[in-house]
Amino acid sequence: MKFRFFDTIRGKIITGFFILVILFSVSAVFNYIIIQKSESIISDLYDGKDPSLSSLNEFKLLVTHSRELTTNWVYLIKDEEDKVELRKINKEGYPLLKGKLQKLAQDWDSESQASLDSTFAKYEEIQAMQLEIMTSLSEFESYDDPQIKFEAEENLDFHILPLSKSLVADLETLIDQKVLEKNTAREELLTNNYYITISIIISGLVIMAISILTSLLTANRITVPVKEIQLTVEKLSKGQLAENLNYTLKDEIGATMESVNHLVSGLKETSKFANEIGKGNYDMEYHALSEEDELGNSLLAMRDNLKMVAEEDKFRNWANEGYAKFGELLRSSTDSFEELGPKLISELVKYMDANQGAFFILNEENLDDKHLELIGCYAWKKRKHLKKRVNYGEGIAGQVWREKDTVFMTDVPEEFVQITSGLGKSNPRSILVVPLKFNEEIYGVIEIASFKVFSKHDIEFIERLSESIASTISSISVNKRTKSLLEESQIQSEELRMKDEEMRQNMEEMQATQEQVQRKEREYMAKIEKLEKMVGKLPDESVES
Repeated sequence: MKFRFFDTIRGKIITGFFILVILFSVSAVFNYIIIQKSESIISDLYDGKDPSLSSLNEFKLLVTHSRELTTNWVYLIKDEEDKVELRKINKEGYPLLKGKLQKLAQDWDSESQASLDSTFAKYEEIQAMQLEIMTSLSEFESYDDPQIKFEAEENLDFHILPLSKSLVADLETLIDQKVLEKNTAREELLTNNYYITISIIISGLVIMAISILTSLLTANRITVPVKEIQLTVEKLSKGQLAENLNYTLKDEIGATMESVNHLVSGLKETSKFANEIGKGNYDMEYHALSEEDELGNSLLAMRDNLKMVAEEDKFRNWANEGYAKFGELLRSSTDSFEELGPKLISELVKYMDANQGAFFILNEENLDDKHLELIGCYAWKKRKHLKKRVNYGEGIAGQVWREKDTVFMTDVPEEFVQITSGLGKSNPRSILVVPLKFNEEIYGVIEIASFKVFSKHDIEFIERLSESIASTISSISVNKRTKSLLEESQIQSEELRMKDEEMRQNMEEMQATQEQVQRKEREYMAKIEKLEKMVGKLPDESVES
């Protein structure tokens, strides 16, 4: 007998469900459109109209309060609290409120936006006049000057108060308009809710009727072959791998039997997969029965976790070997940056299976001209932005210096970096720039480019290694400074010794000169004493003559 689609349970159910789907789809589309429209209205109410009304009322209160504070400024001499509050409103309150309203007004109509801009202009004009009053009456003595007081009162009465009143009226008009828009939106929302309710009731009744009819027509065709399926499922529930069912039906029962057979085959594959996992074979292919296959997905998750643990062990061993390797390199290169830079970046690029690298250190010889200095690079022949000197915040390396944080790029701009290989020139897939940070101090930057995308483990390895590199750079810098200070101290000691020797010689010469002067002085005194004695022995006549 020729198999006819509509004579089967599948055909009847599909036809019934097809009708249900059409009805449901029509109802769903209708309800979706209404709901989307309602959501748009609600969003506009809560995100636009309500905040707009609140901000406009706040603006109205601000204008009113500002007018009162200005009046108090003119007539109340010692009301310092109001003066402080007026300054705060004009300096902080109004700018914040203006920014908030301008952001909300982006969704307004052009007429409302123009009206809002007009209110801002009026209030800013009021602010300018307030500033004149605040400036003229800034001191207590200013209130004693009749001319200043009169001008302030005139400015208040004939300019500020009328303009404030006009501004409040404009704001009230704008508020009334927004209230009207809000009420209109609410009425439209209520109408949409009514339509949704009617649609749900009608579609529910129709779907219920079709479902009952379809169930009655297909009940007998389902109950007969269910027993065989039940027995197979019972075996499966006990953990037994049953044999496949034999079936000739082409309707839904046949499809069910086919599904049971698929389940049995899947469980056999699952059992085989579990045995292979137990043997440590994590690369065996396996596909779960479906996205909802909890057992299969759990086995896949277990396989992935065990594989991840194995990979973690592999990375841990790789990282530990790297730390030991570069630790030894750093310990053997503690005297010179020139020796450390090229060797370190070369070994690091190779160990990371990367392609290019650059090593910068922080040059602080001139405190007024701190910069990053390139001390080593690997396979970086041509690069648009590669410099031997990088200033603070310049380029990616300068930004990393400033931000003290790693930058990882996978979207590399064209021609920013070109890696040359046997296949030609091409852009790398990723660039990693890591600060050399130790005790929150930056000592340099390492930049690595690669055709591969660096993994999380690669980045963690470089970041941890960067601390050791930074520590070594710090030690080299300290050693160099210590050596420089020692040499400087030795030079200063030698200069001091020479100066002491020169001073000693000068003292000896001065002492000799002093002794010579004293000797000459004694000789002169002896000659004078001798002459005095000779004069004393002359006769008086000789003296008189």
